[in-house]
Formats: sequence, C-alpha cells, structure tokens
Amino acid sequence: WRIKQMDQTHLSISHTDGNVARIYRSDGTVHGNVQTFSGYNEALGEPTCAYLTDTYLQIGDWRVGAYDASHLSVSHRLGQTAMIYRTTGTIHRGPRTDFNTW
Repeated sequence: WRIKQMDQTHLSISHTDGNVARIYRSDGTVHGNVQTFSGYNEALGEPTCAYLTDTYLQIGDWRVGAYDASHLSVSHRLGQTAMIYRTTGTIHRGPRTDFNTW
C-alpha cells in the first residue's frame, strides 16, 4: 500500500498490484480505481512534506486525522473535506467544509 499526493489536487491510496482504492480530490470529491493515479506508477522519491502528530498524518497538502474522538477526516489545506469516517462505522463523503483538520 502507498498513500501519495499525486499533484496539488489529488491524494491516492493504491496497492502494489496497480489498483487504486481511493482518490481524494482537493474539491472534496472522492473517486475510485483510476490506475493512472496509482502511487506505484513512478518512483517514490525522497519524502517531503510528511508530518505525523498525535492527531493527524499530513502528506503534502492533505491531512488524514482525528477531528475529534468520534470522527476521522481526509481534508485538503484549501478547506474541503473529502471524507469523514465515524466511530459508528458510517462514512460521509464530501465535498464539505466541516470536520476539516486544518
């Protein structure tokens, strides 16, 4: 598995077999298996702009993090939230501007 910011607009979660589980776009939309967005299509390179804190993982312009004790969100620095995961097991797609970890 690889989580990679593909460009300033897209965050991809992909598997070494070439399939892409999720693509998050900075406008808050979520997309599926588009293999041209696989993080394995090019060399990974040196890590840049990756931060890990006790509440979030930041990869470039994206944060995957705990908004509060019940919500995990995937958010872009420009203010859009692409996905919210709840402790109840429900998933809430964006685009939306609440539950943003920035």
